[in-house]
Amino acid sequence: MNRPLLVAVGLLILGCLLSAPGTAQQKVYQWKDASGRTHYSSTPPASGKFTVRGMVAAPAAPAKPATPENPQCAQARSNLAILKGSANVRIDSDGDGKPDRLMNPEEHANQVKLAESIIGTSCTAAPKA
Repeated sequence: MNRPLLVAVGLLILGCLLSAPGTAQQKVYQWKDASGRTHYSSTPPASGKFTVRGMVAAPAAPAKPATPENPQCAQARSNLAILKGSANVRIDSDGDGKPDRLMNPEEHANQVKLAESIIGTSCTAAPKA
């Protein structure tokens, strides 16, 4: 898109947005014609009895619930809390699902760095205290 067209579109959108609140407060006229049909208009009828109705603004949309936390972020935060909370962390070295040995200090330091790195890339908010 060229720049003048983009500016024109932007101004058009801005104009629409600025005029929207004014139209929500307009009066609406209601009347029945000679055949008994009900009419609604933004201008009153030329003759006859009419009722003025105020337009009610639509209720505000409910706030979106907070976006759920990234599962990788949650897991990394949990792992970091465990690693920082205990020096004696057991690991499953043979893959059977049961911890079978203590993590050595080098492994412990590497896992802390890994968890912090994952938190830095996967979490959008600051870590919870």
